[in-house]
Amino acid sequence: MAELIPADSFKALHVQTFFPEPRLRPWIQCYWILGGQGGVGTAAREKLYPDAGSSLTIDLSAGQPVITFTSNRVTKVEVFRSNQQLIGVRFNPSGSFYLLDLDPQMFGDRQYVLGGDLQPAWYRSFMSLMDRIYPLTMSGRVAGIRSWLTHRLQKLDAQERDMRTIQGIVAQSKLMNSVPQLCEQLGMNRRTLERKLRRQIGVSPAELIQFGRMYRARYGLIHTPASIGDVAQDCGFFDQAHFTRAFRRYTLETPGSYRKRKVSQIYNK
Repeated sequence: MAELIPADSFKALHVQTFFPEPRLRPWIQCYWILGGQGGVGTAAREKLYPDAGSSLTIDLSAGQPVITFTSNRVTKVEVFRSNQQLIGVRFNPSGSFYLLDLDPQMFGDRQYVLGGDLQPAWYRSFMSLMDRIYPLTMSGRVAGIRSWLTHRLQKLDAQERDMRTIQGIVAQSKLMNSVPQLCEQLGMNRRTLERKLRRQIGVSPAELIQFGRMYRARYGLIHTPASIGDVAQDCGFFDQAHFTRAFRRYTLETPGSYRKRKVSQIYNK
């Protein structure tokens, strides 16, 4: 489950990905930058799949930074351009709850703009950071953001045990096909599990299970020769038809078209 599913349109835009240092890995999945080449720019559409994580995106294309936060629970299609200057921080489930003090229950599928829709207690500190790092290179800017996030770790010591519990729940959910199965594995009743996930991640146990099943399905369709029916069975679906309907709702395409598109991207470069 640790291997990322390729996003070839990101590669075409020369997006660079950086993994966090060990201290931040429990909370942050990765940083990414799109450096900006000037001109009109090449456009690429990319599907962003939900995994119970959240994202902080900084757009420096126009001089004044535009900072957005999103915790979407459905697949979204976004257009990126090579002349943009973007920095993204992708948080693991519960990462923004602990590091940014953001209550995931407040956010649905909207994108929130800092300073407009959203002004957390750390807003002034973060905008001051933006002023300091603006003259730097993109990698220098990432280093500044990483330092700012590391500083926020100092307040987390007392919450570390609870945070580790949530991470264990998320890890187990990726291997399970149903909520009762997950509750049995954790030795936790459904009501307690629901309360923990809603508070710290903002999703239900059923949503979390579905994210994991769909990731496994997407991975199986790309990286194994298994038939669509076998992939469906491995992910706990009753039959191929049920799987196809669920997969289409989640990814906005059928398993067959998804496999064809992704395999074509991998082998026809």
